[in-house]
Amino acid sequence: MAEFGKIDDPVEASFEAWPDKQGDIGQKAKEVALAVGGAIFPPLEVYRILKEQLSIEERFARVEYFLGSFREQFRIIEKETEYERLETVQKIIASPSFHEAVAVACEEAVRAAKPQKIDQFAAVLVGSLTPNQWADPGEDIGVMIRDIAQLGDKDLKVLSTGQIGPVARSES
Repeated sequence: MAEFGKIDDPVEASFEAWPDKQGDIGQKAKEVALAVGGAIFPPLEVYRILKEQLSIEERFARVEYFLGSFREQFRIIEKETEYERLETVQKIIASPSFHEAVAVACEEAVRAAKPQKIDQFAAVLVGSLTPNQWADPGEDIGVMIRDIAQLGDKDLKVLSTGQIGPVARSES
């Protein structure tokens, strides 16, 4: 007789409740044709990029990617945080300011062109749940996410390393 386990994680249960839809083979063939055609005919590639960025399905896919990234990063916090601190984290998650930050992150995820940018939004949200060197408890996380959305890859690299480039030494 098969043994059924119980689902301990409510977040996992919610993701299991709505499994991914199986793709239509005609739709996949159309996407492949656009990709191949775009390699030969540049205006078709521009159309493909715009279609990918603006289509409703792709927008929802980016939000789902954001939620998955948030879930994965949140699991790390759950494992590393003691039970008493998790109650504080739950209170932060229930706050209106965190709800607003999640909405801002979803909006920015829809606009994002790269998955790495979406991962950064999730990292900011998860990072705001625990005390650390950069998170000010009074900071508006939604504003921070919007700021990060405006920064390019090089901007973020400079901020993370704290260096602009080779330092010129003056000979005095």
